[in-house]
Amino acid sequence: RDLIEQGEGQHLEFKLSFSAAHEAIETLCACANSEGGTVLVGVSYAGSVVGASLGKNTLENFANKLANSTQPPLYVSLTTNQVDVRTVVVISVKTHRQGELFYAFGKPLVRVGKTNLVMSPQEQKERLLAEQSETPWPVRAGGPKFRLMPGFDGRELKLGCSFQITAQTQPGGRLHPRA
Repeated sequence: RDLIEQGEGQHLEFKLSFSAAHEAIETLCACANSEGGTVLVGVSYAGSVVGASLGKNTLENFANKLANSTQPPLYVSLTTNQVDVRTVVVISVKTHRQGELFYAFGKPLVRVGKTNLVMSPQEQKERLLAEQSETPWPVRAGGPKFRLMPGFDGRELKLGCSFQITAQTQPGGRLHPRA
């Protein structure tokens, strides 16, 4: 109930039912690319608890659709709670790790207020090339640090290319596009 009373915003979105699964997946992707967040299914846009209708495999089907619709696959915390004798599904996602960028249905989304926006190619490039020490996003403990190869300033980076990571046991691992 406390979460619902906060209302929709940067970290929270309401969905009436799983018929809005496409939009819920976009929001979870946008939140993962931002600061994390939660989607509540079974709550109206005005914050009224209407309850989510759950069939035998509703949650499993949603989790599979989420994993199959996001690149890399996005994994979430998915729980059910009873609010006013109605079922509310709580789907939460943590923020991304350094160098991670999630795509939902082929689009890189970011959460801005109550809105999901498509990241520009420049924003995607900056996210992929950001140094850990310079990023405004939290970094999960134990995450690797990447540095660009000498002479590579990122201008050659084309979105959708793959990366080869050369692991080293000492600082200075390198990141460069694979031909």
